[in-house]
Amino acid sequence: MWRLKGLLALAALSACTVAAPVVGGPSGRTQAPTIEQAPSIFSYPEGPLIVGDVVRVAEMGAGQVSALPLARPWATAALEDAWSIADCGPTALAPYGDGFVVLCHLSGDLAVVDRNGQEQRRIGTFDGVALRNPNDGASDLRGGVYFSDPGDFYRPRQPVGRVVWLDPNGRLHAVASGLNYPNGVYVVEEDGRRFAYVSEHFSRRILRYPISEDGSFGAMSVWAVIPEQSPGARFTYDQAGPDGLERGPDGHWYVAIYGEGRVLRLNAEGAITGEVQTPFQYVTNVATTETGVYIVGPYVHDRAPFQGGALFAPYSAFGPLP
Repeated sequence: MWRLKGLLALAALSACTVAAPVVGGPSGRTQAPTIEQAPSIFSYPEGPLIVGDVVRVAEMGAGQVSALPLARPWATAALEDAWSIADCGPTALAPYGDGFVVLCHLSGDLAVVDRNGQEQRRIGTFDGVALRNPNDGASDLRGGVYFSDPGDFYRPRQPVGRVVWLDPNGRLHAVASGLNYPNGVYVVEEDGRRFAYVSEHFSRRILRYPISEDGSFGAMSVWAVIPEQSPGARFTYDQAGPDGLERGPDGHWYVAIYGEGRVLRLNAEGAITGEVQTPFQYVTNVATTETGVYIVGPYVHDRAPFQGGALFAPYSAFGPLP
């Protein structure tokens, strides 16, 4: 019964738009741009990636990679052309070769698929070491993929998380280790040099690594620290922390805060300059465009069918923190 009620409630919610806070002074108050919610229910949505005219969404709970039309307003049936990835539990995908690599969080390996989502092979070990729980990944801008491999989701006494590089030739290399649940990964070029940004979930930090020409990481620096929420926040969760992240074409960074139902905007120096709140508490990841941010995450993270949603927030909807 709870599942049926939940699905009906979510269907009603997803048919609506989410109003951003009202802005402006007492005279001439204006309504901030509307945040649009997709009319679809996903099963633990993660890792959105814009591919052509769709947003690919990894559904860990459904074992598939779905497609959400990039164009809006969304129709009543937004899901189409899903790729089934058996025995995987996908949480992200990234361009690789002529297709993609799908990160299989539940099976602990990588699925290399063609451009139509047909699986070609699996990669699960390197140097005799098995991957743990691949989580999020991004193109290395040279034909390979960097991804997080955090281990189990709990606060360990001895952090065991790592970042791994899948090189263009299909080989795996550990490039960072001893991390406290590395989560989101994104790579950018700055002044002609590549840098990897990694969210360290349980430490509530964003780490920055220079990337050498051979693909290895240089010395880590702490780029940003995500403070705890203020008392009385809408959502609270004792294991909350930064998840997926991406730099938008506006030069700002957008960071999903899992467990707190919000996405933060940070400037180039790592200072928080705004946020958008989401109807789903366990927001997992983002994908940026010229006009705004696609955001995904589950409402329920610990019970099947792990209902979740997706929304689009224009950049102008990001307001100051309460």
